[in-house]
Amino acid sequence: MRVDAVIPCALAVLVALAGACAGGHADAGDTATIPPGSFTMGSSLDARARALDDAVRHGGDARTAATRLHDELPERRRELPRYAIMLHPVTQADYAAYVYAEGVPEPWVDARTWSRTPHRTGEDPKRVAWKDGRPRDERLDHPAVLVSHAEAEAYCTWWGEQHDRIGMLPTEAQWERAARGDDGRAYPWGDAFAPGRGNTRESGFGDTIAVATLGASPHGVHDVGGNVAEWTRGVVDGEAIVKGASWSDDLVAARSAARRRFAAGLRHVAIGFRCVLEPPARE
Repeated sequence: MRVDAVIPCALAVLVALAGACAGGHADAGDTATIPPGSFTMGSSLDARARALDDAVRHGGDARTAATRLHDELPERRRELPRYAIMLHPVTQADYAAYVYAEGVPEPWVDARTWSRTPHRTGEDPKRVAWKDGRPRDERLDHPAVLVSHAEAEAYCTWWGEQHDRIGMLPTEAQWERAARGDDGRAYPWGDAFAPGRGNTRESGFGDTIAVATLGASPHGVHDVGGNVAEWTRGVVDGEAIVKGASWSDDLVAARSAARRRFAAGLRHVAIGFRCVLEPPARE
């Protein structure tokens, strides 16, 4: 069979899998529409003090937790117009459909680059690498990783075009509101850390899991309390803000106000992404 015949067949299979994996999880076309309104962004000093106690109680290092909590923005109310955001991160199957449709490179990182990339024990790119030009079957419904900020932006642009809209990475504020709701809660599920509600180091999964497996935020958005950390839109001096916790992060990163900066060119096993539609999708 010719290669040009194989690619459309593979694409059709992967597009179908994107919507059929994991017992009918929503595909990347499914979004939550967040209405216009205000929400509490950032955190107060009291909230950070409680988070530090929580981290130590769950075995975290106090100094490390305090440093990361210091990076959270001061608490204030933010007003946002309506927007639509993916219900869960882009999956391996979703990204594969894009790779086949557009002919872009598959997610990857070479061994030399990875050896110079900050990572923890167990964060192994070989485990998530594609095989024979497609994701491994057992990871089709897991979040896409090893995707740089620019590659994530390109996917969102393509995805938006499929919906006759403008697709973009979410701003930090859009991501945080979708994660925590409008009432200032610390985590998507409430003010107290709960290991079973998000895929973090404390949860014990030790790897990515199928998207939309655990609980959702008040706005119905999944995987914002763990699974993969996620790129957001802005880049300053070559660095982008990453929101949310990955499976290898501790509970501090699962706080909706948590924020970290990473080099935008980074391809990492613990960083994925989701997209928003602007103007917002019609209800």
